[in-house]
Amino acid sequence: MSRRPSEIMEVEVATCTMRLPSTSMQSPAYNSVSPTMSTQAIIHNSYSTSVSPTPSSTGSGCVTPTFTRQCFFPQENSIAPLVATLNCLSPTLTSPVSLVSPVIDVPETDWRIGKSMRERNRYILEHRLDSDVTFVVGGNEKFPGETIRAHSFILKIASSVFEKMLNSDETWRRQPIKIDDANPRAFRIALEYVYCDMADLDIEIISPTLHIAQKYKLHELVNTCENFLTNNICDETACEFLEYSSTYNLQDLSEASLRYIDENGPACMKSEGFSNLSSESLGKVICRDSLAVIEEDVFDAVMHWAYRACRKHGLFATGVNCREVVGDNLYFIRIPLIDPNTYTNKVVETEILSDLEKVDLFRYFYGCPTNRPKVPFPSQARRKAKMEAMEPPHSLRPFPSYPSLLSSAYYENFTQAL
Repeated sequence: MSRRPSEIMEVEVATCTMRLPSTSMQSPAYNSVSPTMSTQAIIHNSYSTSVSPTPSSTGSGCVTPTFTRQCFFPQENSIAPLVATLNCLSPTLTSPVSLVSPVIDVPETDWRIGKSMRERNRYILEHRLDSDVTFVVGGNEKFPGETIRAHSFILKIASSVFEKMLNSDETWRRQPIKIDDANPRAFRIALEYVYCDMADLDIEIISPTLHIAQKYKLHELVNTCENFLTNNICDETACEFLEYSSTYNLQDLSEASLRYIDENGPACMKSEGFSNLSSESLGKVICRDSLAVIEEDVFDAVMHWAYRACRKHGLFATGVNCREVVGDNLYFIRIPLIDPNTYTNKVVETEILSDLEKVDLFRYFYGCPTNRPKVPFPSQARRKAKMEAMEPPHSLRPFPSYPSLLSSAYYENFTQAL
């Protein structure tokens, strides 16, 4: 039972000998401390940390009650009546009852000393002080289960999802809450942010942390993660972060990633992140007029993306299948800007174009300039690629010349390349 320090009083009753006639055992004063009555009753139902006084018989009708030092939490106005009652038991008390100064029991080492409020919150989280809710996080093929304890009141303050979860169902008081779809480390980072308003983030843990932050509507943590990603965009991460922005609907991150790719297109298109883009994100990159990449490089990057996509779907990388996975994104490639010889020796050989598109593009390249057919591909140069277009075409990757996608040699070479 806990009380505020100001409520703690100490009553000191020294061992005393009271020689009372047997007749006094019937007196009201003695009845207040009868041999069968506890100290707790004497102090008007206040809480006592000591044992009851134990009167003992000394013969000749005398009783020798022995009282011990007691610390208790008295109710209001209960100290004075207690002292008066004990002192009136006998005028022969060898050591009368007395009140001593209030005692505040302060531990020798108080963990709160020298800590800010943030540090105290971290301490109660890490040491599970008075925690009342238990989570079992993970417990699947990806992550082993881990038990994490927290405080329901703090969770309710931080998240409307936690508030609804903890208020609608009381079973969490009796059994742990299971969260199977979360990374335990990411969940701990989310709790650290809830308690301390700070998070120890890195590239590996950022995606699962974003998942938890959005699932439990920890909006400030979402913003913190977005800022972390925006500040860590580079050649290797720009496309990967662009995909995060699509998955978690982070508009500022999307714009920052696209701006970086515009300025560093060739290097970004060589990254693993570009090959792992979704079809939607691929379209966002290659449709931009501000992308500083010549068109032959764009075509090479898209074909490489198509090969990887076919592999993910368990498909042979035929022209038909590549066209299927690329979809309408093919029409963001400005094929009319590619060198005619490159078009004939590389683009046509991939067989990603339909027969009609091949014919129209041949007529566009080699026909009368005043009578060019309309083709479904943009012909306007990208703004930042205009100056680079005057340089010799270069390939982003060591792509071999594209053999016929229908030949057995292609399948053999493609399998070895993967």
